[in-house]
Amino acid sequence: MRVILFAGLLLLLCGCAGGVSDVAETSTTTLTYLLSKEPGNMDPHVTGDTEILSVLRQIYDTLVYRDPVTKALVPGLATQWAVSADGLIYGFALRQGVRFHDGTSFDAQAVAANLNRIVNPQTGSLKARQLLGPYAGYEIVDSYTIRIILSAPYAPLLDGLAQPYLGIASPTIFQNYSMNRYQFHQSGTGPFQLEDYVPGKQITLRRSSVYDWKPEFLSDSVELPVNRIRFAINSDPDERARLLREGEVEVATELLPASARDLTANASVRLYPVQIGGQAVQFVMNSAITPTNDVNIRRALLYATNRDGIIDGVYQRFSTVAWGPVATDGLDFDRSLNGRYAYDVSAANRLLSDANYRDSDNDRYLDLNGERLVISLIFLPDSLLADVALNLRDQWANIGIQVNISPVPTIRTLRDEVESGEFNLVGFTASQLDPAFLGDLFGTDGTQNYTGFTNPSLDAVLADALQNGDGEIRRARYAQAQQLIMEQALTLPIRDYDQIVGSSIRVQGLIYDPYGIPLLYAVGLVAPS
Repeated sequence: MRVILFAGLLLLLCGCAGGVSDVAETSTTTLTYLLSKEPGNMDPHVTGDTEILSVLRQIYDTLVYRDPVTKALVPGLATQWAVSADGLIYGFALRQGVRFHDGTSFDAQAVAANLNRIVNPQTGSLKARQLLGPYAGYEIVDSYTIRIILSAPYAPLLDGLAQPYLGIASPTIFQNYSMNRYQFHQSGTGPFQLEDYVPGKQITLRRSSVYDWKPEFLSDSVELPVNRIRFAINSDPDERARLLREGEVEVATELLPASARDLTANASVRLYPVQIGGQAVQFVMNSAITPTNDVNIRRALLYATNRDGIIDGVYQRFSTVAWGPVATDGLDFDRSLNGRYAYDVSAANRLLSDANYRDSDNDRYLDLNGERLVISLIFLPDSLLADVALNLRDQWANIGIQVNISPVPTIRTLRDEVESGEFNLVGFTASQLDPAFLGDLFGTDGTQNYTGFTNPSLDAVLADALQNGDGEIRRARYAQAQQLIMEQALTLPIRDYDQIVGSSIRVQGLIYDPYGIPLLYAVGLVAPS
């Protein structure tokens, strides 16, 4: 990680990296990349969508990047950075010689204008403002040095700055266009620039002919990089698989496991199980309502869940069993949790018996004082959670638990249901890499603490991890947090959050960053044989 101690001195500025230039004007190659849904908003500072990041990553550079292989933070538009001893000041040396697609020069004033836009309440920023944490302002030291000032230490800041939500846009463009019109006139410093956006149909990008400041991990090895990228939109997963199979598109996202299994026999298609972030797909348990207010009932549900069976039947082995709230492929997963609460019906039955649940009326369901043991599940129908819920219903029925399933259509509806408190488990997915999300999910004041659980020890560990800039200490704190969370059985982890992407074998150089976002700078197409 390229972090140096803040010493009050100007940071040294390094030169630009080399890259592709002028190839774009001689190539007519177009890559068709199929998305699964229409973006709600294409403005990086406004949107909260995840799939649109596939487009925005190509248009916008960020101050820092994460290496796709090591996941380490590496230079982007900032060549170096420094953190003050108290964790309140982040200094950035900015890359020189960079221009936005509209010709505007990139410098500290441009970064400042982006920060002003994001924190302006009129912008209506969602994810971008959240990623800045306890942001308090900035200081421009000179044309190519800026400091971001925080009101409290916030270790995830650099991770936030690496995400396209905090992509640096041309201040000239967003000053000249309204919020709604900006979506159609975007200008970043990335390897591709916006050519056309037809809502509901497609987004077309063309390669920038002057881009030569790529991050160090991007390769120039492809002989003929694509000139244009056409992001088409198709919400039907079966249709996306057909279009890929028949060669009408080069890349298709969010393939169903069954379709992917069929495509493994197709010699013209290559499959990519893309890891997305560090958060497991999970069902969080409500500890404030009967019967999941009893820790032994929560533990029994964990033991009664055959996660390997779910990975086999629902995900066709295209995913990995999760053993905690952090995905097993995440940077900060506590590996001591591997195998915790492995499928054990006998252990589940013992816990239920200890809680005095019996089948007193021989109806095959357990009861206590005449009240049947009923578990209610609510969830968004993403990541095949509806199929997972059906598996849970059948598995838990085998030990006498009745399960009521309630899918909800939107995140707003889900939040309304959570507010009512009338649920036992809530399932959802999110693409977050830094384990700071544990505070959101399980801290007393967490923004998504659907558990209703309060534990001062857990709060203290999460607070220290959020503020501590020492990587080893942070990892140790988050390991403690994961152990406390699973000791209390506050969540039922199902799987790592992996997306199945398929491409034509003609596609070369397709890679994904640790957030599951494609990096298309070096993608090329081999001529059909």
